[in-house]
Parts: sequence; C-alpha cells; structure tokens
Amino acid sequence: MALDDCKTSRRAFSALALGTALSGGALRLALAGDASSASSARSWQRRLATAPKLFCLAYITPDAPGQGGQEPTVARYPLAVMGQERRAAALRFRGRIRELNPEIVTLGYQMTIEENTVPGPGHDLLRQLAGCWVQDGSDAFTVTVSPGKKRRVYDTRQREWQDKFVQACLTTLEADPYDGLFLDQCTVYSAASPDRAVRDDMKAGIQAALTELRRQAPDALIVANSSFSFDGVNGELNENRPRDYAAELAPYNGHAHPSAELAYFMIKSDGDRRDLKERMQAVQRYGAYFGAGRDYQHVEWYEEFDSPPPVPNPPSKPSIENS
Repeated sequence: MALDDCKTSRRAFSALALGTALSGGALRLALAGDASSASSARSWQRRLATAPKLFCLAYITPDAPGQGGQEPTVARYPLAVMGQERRAAALRFRGRIRELNPEIVTLGYQMTIEENTVPGPGHDLLRQLAGCWVQDGSDAFTVTVSPGKKRRVYDTRQREWQDKFVQACLTTLEADPYDGLFLDQCTVYSAASPDRAVRDDMKAGIQAALTELRRQAPDALIVANSSFSFDGVNGELNENRPRDYAAELAPYNGHAHPSAELAYFMIKSDGDRRDLKERMQAVQRYGAYFGAGRDYQHVEWYEEFDSPPPVPNPPSKPSIENS
C-alpha cells in the first residue's frame, strides 16, 4: 500500500518506446482471440457511466475466521478490487458477488514491485523470477511491509521483470471475469538506491511494462496504486493522502480514457468517521471514486454513501507538454 517517494518528469515516460514485443505471444494471441473477454472488458465503461463514484477494497479471505458472509455488502458497490486467488472458496465468493450485482465492475489484485506470497496465478508467475532484485550492497534490497515482515523489491529496469510482469497481469485478467487490474505498489522507493538516475530508470522500466500491458489489453480498466501519473493506465489510487488530492485526482492527459481516479480513506478514529462525508465530497468533486473502511479485510457501507454526489469541478493536472 504504497506512498511513492521518487518524483520525476513525465516527459521521460512519454519518450519511452519498446523496440520489440514482450514475451508471452501465446497468451497474447489467446487474449486477442477471445472476443467475449474483450466485449466484457469494454462493458465496464457502460456499467460505470451512471453509477455512484464509490468503490471498495475487498481483500477478503472468505473462509477465514471473521471474514465470511460479506458478499451482500461488497455487491452494493459499483466497483470492487478483489484478490486473484483461485481456491474454490475464493471463486465462490467472487461468483456470488457477481450474482448479487451483475453490473459490478471488478479489478483483480496484482502486486507490482514487491515479492508477494499471496496465492494467485499472476503472483505465481512473478515468483518464477530469479536474481531480478534491486541490490543493496551484497544483498537484495528489502522493504518492511508489516511489523517483522520484509519483502524483496524487483529491479524493474530488467527486461526479464518487464516481460514477466506483463505476462502475470494478462494471466490474472484471464483467471476470472475481471474487468481490469489493480496494480499495488506501482512505485519506486527512494531507499532502493541513493542514485537518482537509477530510480528514474526503474520508473521508466515500470512505464515500459505498463505501455506494453495497455497495448496487449486495450480494453481493460487498469488502476495503479501510485502517487505518480503513469501513462496508459486509467488512473491511480490515492491511499490516505488527502493533502495530495489536488495534485493526484485532477485529470491527467496521459491516462487512458475513460479515466478512473480512486481515493481511499482509512477510518482509524471517531474523528475520521465524523469526517467521512467531507472526505467523500472532496474526492468526488474531482470526479474520482471514493472508498473507505476500518481495515482491508472487512467491507462496510456507510450512510453517507447514500448522499447525492457533488458536481465534479476539478482543475486540470499538468499535461506532458507543460509539466
């Protein structure tokens, strides 16, 4: 759940060009040949066109203690981010939500830059990478993702990572009737290297992979968990950074259309709960989607969500040309 801390000009991203197609040709042909999948992907635009600007993060293990029975609540949302796990309980969980709300738009969760132990076909592919880590001295660079738990970080400059990441994303898309992808930790950590040029090259590597992913999945709804403005995705998630709404939620010319900016508000106190409507309205004035919760394993519906949304009136985010 990233807070990006490496900023660079978007001009560098717009100049990227991939000389040759990435690997995974068979998967690409299967994706291109699946007309029903493409039609389903395009339909998310229709389903969201008149829906409330609300979404949920449903990182739910349905057969885990205290996490079952949440399908009716998740189904109230027009847009939901869900796991990619293929166990029977997870498939039943997602299937039941779609039965309750056939119009719901779902995004499959796909980790970007960190090693991931969460089960799923896309993550399984990324775990096949060997020796593709950012190095910190003689060891692989790690980040602390929770108390006592560290994860290695992929070196996104390497073509091997770019190939495998695109393949992992397409595999996740094909693993369930997802309308698109949520790319978590789509970022570069400042601690990964003291050299700014190295960090810029890592960002360029992510952008190269995203450009190829968009080429191979032109109709998918793709949202990155990032404070950067990456070209080709439909939008980014602002996660608990209300001070950055103006910079991150305003329209950006490099995004795919239609855009889908997201902002999530973590409720940690009674004061946060009282501020919910104010936060929601601040986000929706940008035409962005708002979500909130007390943790990522339990989805709630709040009475404020039944309020009529404000009229969007955001300023424009700088274009590539004038950034």
